[in-house]
Amino acid sequence: DKEMVLKIFEEIFESEVFRKAYSETVTYKERLEKIWLDNAGHIKEYENIIKLNVDAQATVLVLHQEIDTGSYIGNSVIEWGNPDLYENYQLVGLCHEFLHVLTEKQYNETKTEEDRWLLHSLIYLSADEELRQVINGRNGYFMSGVVERYHSLLIGAAKESFSAWKKYIDEQSYNNIVDLYESMRKG
Repeated sequence: DKEMVLKIFEEIFESEVFRKAYSETVTYKERLEKIWLDNAGHIKEYENIIKLNVDAQATVLVLHQEIDTGSYIGNSVIEWGNPDLYENYQLVGLCHEFLHVLTEKQYNETKTEEDRWLLHSLIYLSADEELRQVINGRNGYFMSGVVERYHSLLIGAAKESFSAWKKYIDEQSYNNIVDLYESMRKG
């Protein structure tokens, strides 16, 4: 019954719980926008890490922080609502999801789950490890208390890719992160 569904939603939207969550989400959205705008220099550093132009646009669907999620939905749409896991986590996480936008073509062309985890591991290494250390200071890779929050297959793939990643960073051996991925994928 359409009328009943509308009535239920009206009651939800008028509830104090909803109004509080909505207000907190609006405040969080404004904070995310400020973080993104105030960190143009760090975004440029990320561009130097991945060696890709970050001029692409994406829509970010901001969710309440307590939902504790972030993902790339596809078609340049990111969903994001996370607590602060560590200093600058919001920027690092958004850069991670934004790289999914920039590598969507490679992901869609990937035929195997193993290659998809490889691509995701390089995205993880570029943002959640390398960018985090650039911004927050070098305090080691695979930070305890944080890596456990990620999918175990992602962390496993990242650890397997780590030596190639370090070579990419230290030796500047590839044009960009996509070239690194293609080289590793072809083995």
